[in-house]
Amino acid sequence: MSQKSELDLIGTGWPVCFLECKRTLSEMDPGDILVISMKDPDAVNELVIIVDRSNDQIVETEKKDDCYRIQIRKG
Repeated sequence: MSQKSELDLIGTGWPVCFLECKRTLSEMDPGDILVISMKDPDAVNELVIIVDRSNDQIVETEKKDDCYRIQIRKG
């Protein structure tokens, strides 16, 4: 059964947010979901590009007000 983890990166700049995502994903099992909260749209775009090139998969991207929530399934 997959697990869901949350990572709050609001106020965290690039590349620190990427490094935190990478570290957290490396500790997860395949099929687990990581939900990331961010505010920086440029960091969101970069993260989407990097995830698309990996074995991981973006399940959902949602924007509410000035906050983005990205769900990534560990590959």
